[in-house]
Amino acid sequence: MKSCNIQKLEKNFQMMKSVVYHDMLTTRGDKYRWFLRGLQSFKYIPMNYERGKFLEAYYVLMRHIDDVVDGDVRLPLGFESATEFVENKIDFVKHQTKPKNPVDSLILYCFELAHDMNLDFTSETIDILSSMAFDAKRRNTLRIFSEKELLEHFYLLDISGTVKATLTEKVFHVGIYQ
Repeated sequence: MKSCNIQKLEKNFQMMKSVVYHDMLTTRGDKYRWFLRGLQSFKYIPMNYERGKFLEAYYVLMRHIDDVVDGDVRLPLGFESATEFVENKIDFVKHQTKPKNPVDSLILYCFELAHDMNLDFTSETIDILSSMAFDAKRRNTLRIFSEKELLEHFYLLDISGTVKATLTEKVFHVGIYQ
């Protein structure tokens, strides 16, 4: 990606980070204050700057999408439902076309940071977003989901997505699947 584009993506990330952190600290400050300080300072540990930068950007991305799905923040303009929003993000991750909104740009920024470390988070991102799509579809319904459906949802989000993407092999070099 050209440096001009990465600068635009970095500027978009800073804007998104400001909005997400402000919302988190305003509505749930006691819960998140120390977590955010730790997240921001991870990149200053020796030999972890790139990983820390990626981790923070990826967290902002996923936190924002999750907050949209949960109804904690307003649904972005142009979308009729949280389900449509998340499915649009899944499609964007799969095809990585020209970004149409700040969230698309943040996805590209995260993937560019990963690329700079010779890493690819496409499949983990799709798994996490697919789990969020499940949450969006079940929100405000009275349906009781089967154990199988709930375990699959848990696996996509917590194991295949979050743990594999951010907490193990790729970011921290801890191989739990060996």
